[in-house]
Amino acid sequence: MGAGTAARVAILGPPQVKSAILAGIGDYAIEGTVFEFPKNWPVPKHLPKPLTHKIWAEEGARVLEKNELVSGNLGSAHVIASRVTGADPKVLAAVIHGAVADQMTGQQLNKIRIPVLVLNGRGDVANQTRSFARGNSKCKSG
Repeated sequence: MGAGTAARVAILGPPQVKSAILAGIGDYAIEGTVFEFPKNWPVPKHLPKPLTHKIWAEEGARVLEKNELVSGNLGSAHVIASRVTGADPKVLAAVIHGAVADQMTGQQLNKIRIPVLVLNGRGDVANQTRSFARGNSKCKSG
């Protein structure tokens, strides 16, 4: 969530922002990019294909709104996280609907005029070498 928010601020281009580090963000944040989970992860079969970040975020919000663990649905991780942290699942669902589900377009990202470092760890779902919207540069994780 924080990396997406920082990217949206960078898109706006306020003069106070001189550079940015986006940690845990991948090309799935770009509108229409297909979201690929490892084959052995419990992703519900009822979700439309190709699976995009928006579709996946909306599924997570739906599971949170019900506040119940669903066997075979990775979206239940949101419910577990809300219970562990004591966060209100309906509030988290609203945040997902309002800030996480909306993706950015390549055209929006191309408006960024400051240096941006994009970091992804080996455990991140987005840990793949992908072509990013800006200049088709390669984003490599480490």
